[in-house]
Parts: sequence; structure tokens; C-alpha cells
Amino acid sequence: MDKKLEFNEALSALIEFATVNGNQVSCENVHTYFNGILDNEDMYTAVYKYLLDSKIKIVDLDDATAKSLATLNTDNSSKNDADTSHCHHHDDSSDEEKMFLELYMKDIDSIPVPTPEEKAILIEKACMGDRTAFANLVEVSLPIVLNVAERYLGQGVRKADLIQDGNLGLIEAIMNYDHKSDFDQFVVKFIENAMQDAIDEERGMHRIAEHAAERANAISDATTALAEKLGREATIEELCEYMSLSEDEIREAIKISLDAMTIN
Repeated sequence: MDKKLEFNEALSALIEFATVNGNQVSCENVHTYFNGILDNEDMYTAVYKYLLDSKIKIVDLDDATAKSLATLNTDNSSKNDADTSHCHHHDDSSDEEKMFLELYMKDIDSIPVPTPEEKAILIEKACMGDRTAFANLVEVSLPIVLNVAERYLGQGVRKADLIQDGNLGLIEAIMNYDHKSDFDQFVVKFIENAMQDAIDEERGMHRIAEHAAERANAISDATTALAEKLGREATIEELCEYMSLSEDEIREAIKISLDAMTIN
């Protein structure tokens, strides 16, 4: 399972448990839900902070950790006030996604940076089919994905999704490395292509949604016009003739319109 999805599912399950348990949990509950997902205490501390910010009580949180989180809240509040004054773009990331990214970046920061010689050996072994070396090479190359993702922000795809697609591009790059090009430059091209494809796909879906909405609005206008003309609600067949559309196109547009009303 994708790590981001696994993390979000565990967090949702924990919050649901807290809700039916008097809006409180224990540290043991947190460790149980995130067992195998989080691997150090700093990551658990971030989860504790999120729970406390969400007004969920942690019944057995020790005083030192509680005091540390209180200090962290104060520091972050001051930082957020300062950041707001020069923020120029809208951040539509959910709190869960922001926390996942924070933990993900901490995870990456903890990865030892290999020397050029060590990296060259990893590349050679990975390209010869050594699975352990391949996994290690992917791991030490993750910061490249983060750097590229920063350049593709603000184009309709969230950072976590850019990273996910970039990681797939990284894996594809290592599998296709030609041993001639500079390794970092080679993988950057694959990562950029993967992220650009994700952006293009998102834009395509957005255009399709806009077109469907325009058609639904046109059908609504046509329905009103025919009702005034006929003195009754128009049939599907009459709408088809009036708009020069097939019955399937009319029904699909009506369905999309109803779905949008249900979501709103």
C-alpha cells in the first residue's frame, strides 16, 4: 500500500476511535494504529500535536512531551503569523497532508548522504540487479524528487501527489539508466516528465469537468425555455431534438449536474 494512503487511513481510523471513546486516546492507542507506519518518536510527537490541535485528549501523555508540544504550538503560531504577511499563493493542502509531508521530510532528512564513491557503487550494483542496492539508491535519491517538486508547485497538483508521481519517475529512471549520462541529471528528466504528466492529466480532467458543467447549464437553460414554450416539462426526446444531442449525452449531463448538487 502507498505510504501516504496507509498513513491517512491510520490517522482517520484513530480519530474515529477517539470520537467513540469520549474524544480521547492513549499513547498506546496511537502506537497501535501507526505500528509499522511511523518508525521514530519524533514522528509520533507530530501525531500527538495534531491530535491535541484537533481537541483530542491524550490521557497518558507525559509532562515533558506535553510541555514540549505547548512550546511548539507557540513557536509555530508566531512563525505562521510572520509567514502569512508574505504568502502569495493559496495552499489547499489538508492538515493531514501537511503533517504527512512534514513526517516524510523528517524521514528523508534522517537518510545518510552517501559519498560520491559510495553512490557510484550503489548505482553500479543497482543496475546489475542488486535489489538491496536498488532500494538504497532510490532512498538516497528521494531529496532530488523533493527539489524538483518545489519547481512544479502551483500548477494544480498538490505537493504530496507530485512527490508520489516523482518517486515513480525516479524508479523508472534507475531502471533505465544508460551508464553514460550524469546520474542526477538523468533521473531529474524522468522525475520532471512524471510530474508534468500528472499536471497535464489534472488539467485535462479539469477541462472535461468544465465542459460537462457548461453542457449541464445549457441543458438547464433549454429545459426552462422548452417548458415556457410547451407549457409543461420537456421530455428527453424533445430535449435531444432541441439541442441536437443524443439521449446518452443528455442523460450523462443531467447526472453530472445532479452529482454536483449532491456534493454541494
